[in-house]
Amino acid sequence: MLRLGFIASFISEPVLKGFIVGLALTILIGQVPKFLGVPKSEGDFFEQAWGLITHLGDIQWLTTFVGAVSLAVVLVCKKWFPLVPGSLVAVLLGTAASVVFGLEARGVEIVGEIESGLPTVGVPDVGGITGYLDLAGPAAGVLIVGFTEGLAAAKTYAAKAGYQIAPNRELVGLGAANLGAGLCSGMVVNGSLSKTAVNGAAGGRSQVSGLWSRRSP
Repeated sequence: MLRLGFIASFISEPVLKGFIVGLALTILIGQVPKFLGVPKSEGDFFEQAWGLITHLGDIQWLTTFVGAVSLAVVLVCKKWFPLVPGSLVAVLLGTAASVVFGLEARGVEIVGEIESGLPTVGVPDVGGITGYLDLAGPAAGVLIVGFTEGLAAAKTYAAKAGYQIAPNRELVGLGAANLGAGLCSGMVVNGSLSKTAVNGAAGGRSQVSGLWSRRSP
């Protein structure tokens, strides 16, 4: 509503590319410990990488095998069966294997029980006006980071497909989604490079793909 999309013009291309590469490395180093079944270390990329190296002796080989097979399924489907949703096939096979072979009892970490039911609808209880004022500063930081990541994803795929994006409309969509999430006990909503990449690889071409693939955090 304030037409603050012009802020996007102050985010240079090198900054966006650096942000994308940094985020990609952060996602990668955050997923490798799960792939190997070792504890994840806290800190920045280098601290997490060093923590991963120091835990290489603790690799859970069955977890790594399950991860490797899942990755192979995804890559095989992508190369030879592009119309088959490889990620979904990997999830279904992994779920079936977990039940049939009792992977949890063998040391493979699983998602576990997922609570059913609908979220509570209403204004979040954060301690009154004082609570909202205390959250204003951190919320502004989340807004800037979220907008930057979403803009990076949008610009990357706009360049690939040869179309233009409107930063103000991006902000309107982001704001509407976050208002809805806040009133429905949801998580913060923002553009995601990793999920956009998955969506693009799966053939998504319009906003309908985003509605179809929504999931709980």
